[in-house]
Amino acid sequence: EKVKAVHDWVAANIYYDYDGVRNNTRKKIDTISVLNNRIAVCQGYAEVTVSLLRSLGIPTRMVNGFALGVSTSGRSWDEVNATSSNHAWNEAYVDGRWVMFDATWNSTNRYENGRKVDGEIRLTYFDLTMEALSNTHKVFNRQRTITNCY
Repeated sequence: EKVKAVHDWVAANIYYDYDGVRNNTRKKIDTISVLNNRIAVCQGYAEVTVSLLRSLGIPTRMVNGFALGVSTSGRSWDEVNATSSNHAWNEAYVDGRWVMFDATWNSTNRYENGRKVDGEIRLTYFDLTMEALSNTHKVFNRQRTITNCY
């Protein structure tokens, strides 16, 4: 319940920085900056999620990898060069297992043309199996897990 609540808050309150991506002027992605501006790319979504969940004592990690998202223009795995990271998402350890989720892809909020546009929260990329996640996401590395949060 806590993981879903944090996921839902992040998906509902952070806006994807389309202006920054298009103009190469992305905002800072550290937790404090993202919470202050409410604008980020995937790394910012993942950083805020890690911080909020760890503050609740939930072991959480950020995952870096490649995803078939906006930057791949609808191309398939056979059509992309997935050798460097282009995306970040999260995993949280609850009930004896890792729950995989992508708050960025579940948020449809966007910051575009200098304004925030509200979207909806989806659950398409929440608590996926590795098989389901692998249709669109490829893991490169997982951030070190910190279980003692202060």
